[in-house]
Amino acid sequence: MTIDLITATHDTFEPFVAQKFSVTTCDGDIELLLDNVKIFHGSMIRDNELVIDGVLYPPRKAFALTWEGPRDALI
Repeated sequence: MTIDLITATHDTFEPFVAQKFSVTTCDGDIELLLDNVKIFHGSMIRDNELVIDGVLYPPRKAFALTWEGPRDALI
């Protein structure tokens, strides 16, 4: 599965809490566990509309993802 980060919201990730993701790095693939999705209700990540190549992306709420994985991995 690939997630487009320009359109992703907290709702995109919510169903995947407690699931593992494979992330490709320069040193190879690593496995990360999505631990938590936090929503910042009083803040917008993008407070106005964004248009890229004629596609309109509406404002969206800021959110943060907490991951568990190897300590020494560089992402």
